[in-house]
Amino acid sequence: MFWTSLSMGALAVAELVALLILARLLSPNEFGLYSAALIVIKFSAIFQGLGITPAIVQRPVLEERHLRVGFTLS
Repeated sequence: MFWTSLSMGALAVAELVALLILARLLSPNEFGLYSAALIVIKFSAIFQGLGITPAIVQRPVLEERHLRVGFTLS
């Protein structure tokens, strides 16, 4: 648990440092475009972590539609 927390904290710090560097290097328009893309990427990561894969693995009877939805969301 400690190492997981430490790695998540280090990742957050690294992302913040990268964001600060990009804010200095990019023009305001480019940084706005980057920010918009980052929002889409982060929300996609949230949906990916909703537990679809474990739900499919633990489901006793799978139908084709379950697999399609799981593939689409992951």
